[in-house]
Amino acid sequence: MELIVQANFNQGYGDGFMAMCDYMRVAKELKDLGYKTKLNFWLNRNYYYKSKTPLDYINTECLNMFDTIQIINNPLTKRNENGYSCVFTHAGAEPSLHYWDLYINDESVEFFNKNYKVVQFCMNDMVRGVIPDIFPKLNSEILDKYNEFIRNNNLFDYDTIYFRTQDLQDEPNFIQSYESKINEIIDRGKNIFVCSNSYELKKLIKKINKKNVFYWELPLEEKMGGNHYNHQMISDDDLHKRNIYTLLDMWTLGKSNEIFFFTTWRRYSNFLLFAPIHKSKINYFG
Repeated sequence: MELIVQANFNQGYGDGFMAMCDYMRVAKELKDLGYKTKLNFWLNRNYYYKSKTPLDYINTECLNMFDTIQIINNPLTKRNENGYSCVFTHAGAEPSLHYWDLYINDESVEFFNKNYKVVQFCMNDMVRGVIPDIFPKLNSEILDKYNEFIRNNNLFDYDTIYFRTQDLQDEPNFIQSYESKINEIIDRGKNIFVCSNSYELKKLIKKINKKNVFYWELPLEEKMGGNHYNHQMISDDDLHKRNIYTLLDMWTLGKSNEIFFFTTWRRYSNFLLFAPIHKSKINYFG
């Protein structure tokens, strides 16, 4: 019995890592049922990689449920192809168009249908305490940078202000509407980490200029903010650096004691993935 997970990394890191939580667990459980497991990354429509791949940023030991991992140029796009049947796609999309797809070799489809059902995680459930026991982990280079940041700034105890604006929008009016709340959080005197895809928020934080406030400086942030849609227009080296600091943002956010989450999305951001895993308290404003 054989399976292929096709990871179509065509989304942001929050969604991409949430998808990994799902397909890593599915592969582990099906491997336990006797399946040989293969992970194919299809990156032709991604925002984050040129010469690099997801394998350059995560601890690959966490993918040990896969017998084979490869980067592909030609994805599976049909429901039945090359002796495999597509038994799952994220949100019912056509194969290769959304987060990930699951293919099973034709001879074992009946066994799969009788013995297994794909169940997915979502951030709403995670905030309520339904936590995946398998999830992606960052590599040592990134974690070493995080640990150095914590030591150098004595940030062993900190909360986070996280502003998630609409994609490609800084939303200065939304930020202004919560400016007094931001100051109130900062003025409590606790160490505060700031994370946002809005450069307007970073400018406000720099203007406030308090010694108990910390943040990562993303390469080209003044020009591009925290948005990823134009990433393929920058150099491979700059893209690699932005990947590292984007993941540092995500990890530092997810290690907070308490998070003050501001958004106009009217839902939790998957960029918060590591927060419920590390039992951070999340306060929602939006």
